[in-house]
Amino acid sequence: PGISVSKTLVAPADGQAGIGEVGQFNLQVVNTGSTTLTNVALTDTYPAASLTFVSASLTPNTTNAGSLVWNNVGPLTPGQSVSITVN
Repeated sequence: PGISVSKTLVAPADGQAGIGEVGQFNLQVVNTGSTTLTNVALTDTYPAASLTFVSASLTPNTTNAGSLVWNNVGPLTPGQSVSITVN
């Protein structure tokens, strides 16, 4: 089994968010292995002193200051991916 996780800044394009400006990130989880992954947990962390969670395209199971947790973003077949947009 194998898995790849990436986090990419989508907005603002210049990478500098001002006070009250929305930042948007894309989280992508890819099954890089040769077997189906039935249970894929995902945790995203962020600096709580600088950012506040607003929303996500797939609602996290747990939200804490500085972290978001999804209990299962699977199942993922070999080569399949899931993308989550986080504001």
